[in-house]
Amino acid sequence: MFQYSCCVLEHISDKIILFLFQEDIVKLQILNLAVKLYLTNPKQTKLLCQYVFSLARYDQNYDIRDRARFLRQFIFPSAGVENSKLAKHAKKIFLAPKPAPVLESKFKGK
Repeated sequence: MFQYSCCVLEHISDKIILFLFQEDIVKLQILNLAVKLYLTNPKQTKLLCQYVFSLARYDQNYDIRDRARFLRQFIFPSAGVENSKLAKHAKKIFLAPKPAPVLESKFKGK
């Protein structure tokens, strides 16, 4: 599994501490990052992810709260739901291989 160095986790946790003061689009990306971190290395990032989802749960924006509630089910299934289909396929959904973007100039060939 992918191992994070201490300084990388410290840098990420510094950004997460400022979660409340971020723009909404940044908060959504932090939630996505938290899910991906947990899926790649749950031992080191479980508390960090729980903290992010706790902050998002009480955010003023409905979209942030809804997204947090939705994403939480991928990594922390509800009590009594041992074999959640979402949790079972979370790695395939969030860590799917994606092709590198191809950048082409609009002015190429003119």
